[in-house]
Amino acid sequence: MLKRIDFSLLLSYCSLIYYLSNQPVIKVPMFFTHQDKLHHFGAYFLMGILAWRCSASLNNAAIIRFFLTFGFCSIYGASDEWHQSFVPGRESDIWDWSADAAGALSAAIWLLLINNRQLNLKRRQAGLKAGFDVARKQKSMKDGFERVAADLKNFLKPF
Repeated sequence: MLKRIDFSLLLSYCSLIYYLSNQPVIKVPMFFTHQDKLHHFGAYFLMGILAWRCSASLNNAAIIRFFLTFGFCSIYGASDEWHQSFVPGRESDIWDWSADAAGALSAAIWLLLINNRQLNLKRRQAGLKAGFDVARKQKSMKDGFERVAADLKNFLKPF
């Protein structure tokens, strides 16, 4: 059920962006130059969050979800800019697409960091530190060095 809700939210949001991109003029008061880039950044940051949630239902590793989220949002942003080039009164701008991609990338990085933090917290609660048992790893390394030293000693014995 949650998968359907996540997918429906993402689809609805993409439809809203398409609808707004299809309007000849969107009247927004401008308080500073390049304010539209901030709008693009915010819109695609939100899209990145929705795409991340949608990709979570695929049960992929977080890094795969990162690339799926960033890839989907960047491609959608590029297609949106291309679509705007056909709308009278609108123009396509590479800097708008850059702001779209930056928003999606920021959301994906932020969510990846949150995911990794939660994973490390779960590992610590399970009695492990940073994903592996430190004492066991140190003993294994010590045993490895001792074996290498013994092999080297046996190799040099005839000399």
